[in-house]
Amino acid sequence: MIVELFRHRDSTALASCLVSDVQYGRLGSNVTLVCGAALDRTSVKWRLNRSSMLPWQHRVTSDGHLVLLQADHAAEGNYSCHDDQGLLIRTTRLRLGHPPALLNVSCRVSNHSLVLCSWVESVKTLLPAQYHTSYR
Repeated sequence: MIVELFRHRDSTALASCLVSDVQYGRLGSNVTLVCGAALDRTSVKWRLNRSSMLPWQHRVTSDGHLVLLQADHAAEGNYSCHDDQGLLIRTTRLRLGHPPALLNVSCRVSNHSLVLCSWVESVKTLLPAQYHTSYR
């Protein structure tokens, strides 16, 4: 018997720069938030939860992207990117967690038509995850 498990995340296609989306990142790593494609603005301002104060180390790139350095849970929230006149360009919700690790899987076969499997995550991802199984 072979058991296959994989992790699936929802991914949202962005239709325009005014679309809200969710971005997932790894805790403790640098996370880049994109303001918009082909920005022809001279400067952008980022806000977290409507506040102009960003409470950790970060930098804004020349193309308006926000890079959060070694992001932790305090970096999670609703980000908005604004042009130099204060007009909203994009909003993004940031959620941080861990990538999935190997699962501990155990299966019992009572007969050929009944297979019972269970698994335990060795690392809590803190992010939405779906696991799909199959056997042959």
